[in-house]
Amino acid sequence: MGVDGSAVPILPNPNEPQNLLTGHKRAHWALHFNAAFDLINRYSLDYQTQSA
Repeated sequence: MGVDGSAVPILPNPNEPQNLLTGHKRAHWALHFNAAFDLINRYSLDYQTQSA
């Protein structure tokens, strides 16, 4: 099993400040995506999408 967490860019929306990521060269909007994979059989076991 493997687990990965990634920031997935989304379109800017000033009405959703919880998805604004700062601290980079430029601020940007993103969602945080966590996924669990079965590496041997190559399929997704579970996933969760969260605010950035």
